[in-house]
Amino acid sequence: MSAPDEGIPEEMLAGANCIVIVPGLKKAAFIIGGKFGKVSVSCRNKGGLGWPAPGTVRIEGGIVGFQLGGPETDLVMLVMNARGVHHLLSSKFSEC
Repeated sequence: MSAPDEGIPEEMLAGANCIVIVPGLKKAAFIIGGKFGKVSVSCRNKGGLGWPAPGTVRIEGGIVGFQLGGPETDLVMLVMNARGVHHLLSSKFSEC
């Protein structure tokens, strides 16, 4: 929240059902590319009061095509509604 790029607006965080954090999402590519990262997910407790301990999963992926590079990104996503939570928890949320 105190990041130098202004952080997450309080009103958006207050309306979020879940928060998804991917610290250090790594991507690398030279014709064939891939990505790797560990994802932490926490969804509000029933009734909207408080956040439980986060659950973690790993994301991996690959791609073929013209590309070159190796960036690393910190990624924060807010899931704002029940439909988004459903997709997140039913493994339909596969691309970060």
